[in-house]
Amino acid sequence: MIDNIDSSINCKSSKLAQESKIKEKANIIDKAMGVLINDGVYAYYLYCKDNEIEEELVLGIINGFKAYVNLSYHKEEFDLKEIPEYLSELSKNINALLFFKEIIEKILTYLRYYLKASGD
Repeated sequence: MIDNIDSSINCKSSKLAQESKIKEKANIIDKAMGVLINDGVYAYYLYCKDNEIEEELVLGIINGFKAYVNLSYHKEEFDLKEIPEYLSELSKNINALLFFKEIIEKILTYLRYYLKASGD
């Protein structure tokens, strides 16, 4: 059963904000959000990969939110090497791609607020 998506986004953002690797790269999160908004999901993945946060900010989101995105391409858990394949499948359905992009945007927005509120 799928939980409330806003609740899931809030929980994911909160958990990410508590990870030391994310706290150390807080300024990169703002840039990652800009890449996502301006250039799309795949460019966002490449940016996160280049900054060594793809496991947390791409793979973690895919594994946590794949059930909300209606794709015929299902798997229990994805790993890092499968991200490009998953994003390729996702891009075949524009509605799923835009919805997934919106999920990532909300997670990053909440994450930014959590990090600012923590004062670290």
